[in-house]
Amino acid sequence: MSLVGVVCVLVGLFFFFHERTFRIINYYVELLCQKYYFEKTLFNPPKKEVIKESATVHCQIKEIKGDIREKDNYTLVSPIEGNQPSSHFVFIFNGILDCNKLLTSLKDLINIFPEIGSSFNNKIKLSKQDENLLQGRNKEIIVYDFKEPKVEVAIVEHENLQSLINDIKNIEYNKIENINLEKEILSKKIEKLGTFKIGTYGFYYFGQPLCRIQITFLKESYNNNEKNGLTLISISNSHSLCDAIGIKLIMNCWSKLYQNQSVTDLPNRDRKLLFIPKKDLKDVSYNHLESKLSYFNAAYYRIINKKQKIISNEIEITKEFLFKKKENLQKKLQNNEFISTNDMICALLWKCMAIGMDVKDTTILRLRIIVDLRERYSKLTNNLFANALTSCYVGLTRKELLEMSILEISQYIRKEIERYTKGDSGEQYIKEMNKRYFDNLMLDYGFPKIEDPSTCLVITNWSKINFINSFGENHQLLTMTSSPITFPHFVRITSLTNNNLLLSFGLLEKEYHSFIQLLKEEVY
Repeated sequence: MSLVGVVCVLVGLFFFFHERTFRIINYYVELLCQKYYFEKTLFNPPKKEVIKESATVHCQIKEIKGDIREKDNYTLVSPIEGNQPSSHFVFIFNGILDCNKLLTSLKDLINIFPEIGSSFNNKIKLSKQDENLLQGRNKEIIVYDFKEPKVEVAIVEHENLQSLINDIKNIEYNKIENINLEKEILSKKIEKLGTFKIGTYGFYYFGQPLCRIQITFLKESYNNNEKNGLTLISISNSHSLCDAIGIKLIMNCWSKLYQNQSVTDLPNRDRKLLFIPKKDLKDVSYNHLESKLSYFNAAYYRIINKKQKIISNEIEITKEFLFKKKENLQKKLQNNEFISTNDMICALLWKCMAIGMDVKDTTILRLRIIVDLRERYSKLTNNLFANALTSCYVGLTRKELLEMSILEISQYIRKEIERYTKGDSGEQYIKEMNKRYFDNLMLDYGFPKIEDPSTCLVITNWSKINFINSFGENHQLLTMTSSPITFPHFVRITSLTNNNLLLSFGLLEKEYHSFIQLLKEEVY
């Protein structure tokens, strides 16, 4: 055997018997990838951009400061949160809300939710209690720093929706450092609106705000043939700050403060519930063996995939239509069997993924369903203000999906969700992420290796979240929406005020057309 062959064998044996060494190399490769790709290219801090005032548009930026005085002016970023991309919510209310009351009540809101006025910091002196909790972690510790909590608010006044759209088409920007007021596609009803956002891609640097708000007054807009005007409240926040449940808590509380009502149901801000001391993690094993830079791959896939166009759209589906479709499926079930509307929608979308993707029949296509940990981990409360989400993964080959009926796929999804949720999956996930948090050879906040954006369909369902109905008499919530989905294989389900469902998605062109065709079919 040649010298080169001997060296290859020795190196192979070394890696075979030393998994730890392999993990070290994997760690540094991904760390370099993260540092170079995130920080040097996509996620450079954005420049501030504000709409120029004109005859029809008036925009101003205000900084609302809280005056909270807590012993420790920070909250630990938990092992399941980390530096995640931004989310964006827009709430549309009938009538013109009082701007001064909105800003005054926002100050009180910051005192209740100081994290919304925070920024990331890795140089905070921890309390003794937190030092004991994090004993054994040798990596940097990041916190939400709200020593001086403040939220930047853009206040935009305009005549009506159509004139705002026309202005945006020919918009000129006044560039100021660190604020980004940019175009955003909302829904078919709302079309386009200037939104005051954080981050180009939503990843944050130390000292950057984790939440921004825009209040838009459309004074000449009509609703039900009455010129009452519209008020749009847009919240752009880091997903690590909170999930959709957290936004619900914020809006419900803000509504009460605006109406001078007492806030009795204060949020639970104790994120230490998501921590487990290192000494209690000895028997925990990794199900997610490697970290996965999910958004790096999503961006990369979006660039290299030239075969199909990505359709970013929203579809409103009536409750009567869904009930009829589900009823047709239920007739074929046994007496003790059950499928949900969510199961049926997931099955339709998953089937369309198999139809639309140009991959081998043996390729495993996975469905990722977002799950709320508050319902799966006994130590958490329903009013926990955090980002407390995990995922249920379901997998079938493309051939299996093509051969199975919508009913069979729905039943399979229901079985897998019940198997996942009936166990201690929530607790196991939190334990695993805590073990990763303390492990010097693992990147924090890892994603499972199986999550490949080219073969994984992500579905998040907000339809059961009871967002606030109004900001007082004559200021009912007309609808809510979120930012458009511009990458493939992601679907968000929202319940509208008329109980219809709004499906917002990013799908490949073939998947989209297959989904529309399947919706039209009478029998599945």
